[in-house]
Amino acid sequence: QLLAAENSRLKADLEELRAGDSTLREHQAAKVQGLRAELKRLHESFRTLQLERETEQADMEQLKQKLSAAQVALEEEARRREETSSKAEKSRIESDALLRQAHSELESAKVKT
Repeated sequence: QLLAAENSRLKADLEELRAGDSTLREHQAAKVQGLRAELKRLHESFRTLQLERETEQADMEQLKQKLSAAQVALEEEARRREETSSKAEKSRIESDALLRQAHSELESAKVKT
């Protein structure tokens, strides 16, 4: 009779352990599933950030190219203006010289007459 009671108690303990083990497994499975979902979310966030970074780098490269082209155009415009300014100055000097020569010739002609 003692053996039967002990056997019943042991069977009850075993059932309790099995139920606890089943609950623990369910809890662990839910935790693993939650961790997998979090890992998936983090991976998607990482990929999104990676794509944003690649886009920003492409935009930055495009801006660098535009800046470089603008600098070249600005330098060409400055050179062209310098050439124009030099030509205008040379033309003015030549015109002044011709005007002085004409004035001098006019004064010489007046003196002669």
